[in-house]
Amino acid sequence: GANWTGPGSGLPFNGVNTIFVDGTDLWAGVQSNGVYRSTDNGATWTAASTGLPAFRRNVSAITRSGSTLFVGLTSSTTGSVYISTNNGGNWTSASTGIPAASYVFTLHSIDQFVFAGFNYSGTGVASGIYRTSNNGANWTPVNDGLPNPSSINSIAVVGTNMYVSYLGVYKRPLSQITSVKEIAGAI
Repeated sequence: GANWTGPGSGLPFNGVNTIFVDGTDLWAGVQSNGVYRSTDNGATWTAASTGLPAFRRNVSAITRSGSTLFVGLTSSTTGSVYISTNNGGNWTSASTGIPAASYVFTLHSIDQFVFAGFNYSGTGVASGIYRTSNNGANWTPVNDGLPNPSSINSIAVVGTNMYVSYLGVYKRPLSQITSVKEIAGAI
């Protein structure tokens, strides 16, 4: 049609920070309300936030790697990244290696690798890009060549390169940060 339609039922009337398409499912990260899932093209939404912190569950990013869903939070003292291995049924913190109270701005997955881009918000928190290859069990920074500190707004992959945005666009070969040589058609 020529017009936008409303947000459907069940979705709180708060800011939606991010949406993620996963097959036929839609996921929404809602300001202060966690994660919501729609299985009918957004006509109805169901809360899927069990296990996320009750306070400050501002979901800023969502992605999937294999059978694991990842969500990034803003300024949670109980972990910046949470995972679900049962399609959003419940969530557990997966933030080992990420300083407490760090603000995830974006997530991007490539095969078994998940990259988290952080919004630098002060001393002692994460800055730049962190990577996990084991479903969030451990995270390590991959910031060589980025300004320190840096706030990463978005991540994209084209061919054999990863691009991140922060006061410009920075490029790094995937071969330097993964064992992946090329992801055909990934953006």
